[in-house]
Amino acid sequence: MYPLAVVPFSYVTTFIFSDDTTAQITTLFVHFVAGGLYLLTVFVLQLIPITAVIGDNLRYIGLIVPSFCVTHAIMTSQNLSSLVDSRNSAIAGDYPDLPVWPDDLWDWANLKADLFALIMHFVLGLMIVAIVESPLSEFFKDCCKCCVKPPEEAEDKDLDDDVIREVERVA
Repeated sequence: MYPLAVVPFSYVTTFIFSDDTTAQITTLFVHFVAGGLYLLTVFVLQLIPITAVIGDNLRYIGLIVPSFCVTHAIMTSQNLSSLVDSRNSAIAGDYPDLPVWPDDLWDWANLKADLFALIMHFVLGLMIVAIVESPLSEFFKDCCKCCVKPPEEAEDKDLDDDVIREVERVA
């Protein structure tokens, strides 16, 4: 599901930026942070009994980014026994109020929420792409032209000679 989820997610997030280079670098950075650093933070918080509930709650915030969903699923499937053992020993010890960690791999707390989030990224992302790319979006852009101030044109003295020639050629 990751390729199906990340393509619309990345496409939709590019509309936040006006420069394609900034969009690409920021998108890569978001995927790195969410799929790497944020995942490790959540995993460590879930292993430590005193912060386990915080880690459990922060996990659901990470589902906003498809890269987190994939890396969390991989981490959970590889370390499920460690999570279950850590939580069970904490419950048997000083933290009896901690929620029990399910040992079923396809439980909601393990892989099912990640899969559901990836499916929702795909479905909602495609819906947003369809709206953005539809002829209806051009109608809204035309309607908003009266409300939006056009960008001020740069004075010729600020432009190089080759830029002035290009502007005249395009005009």
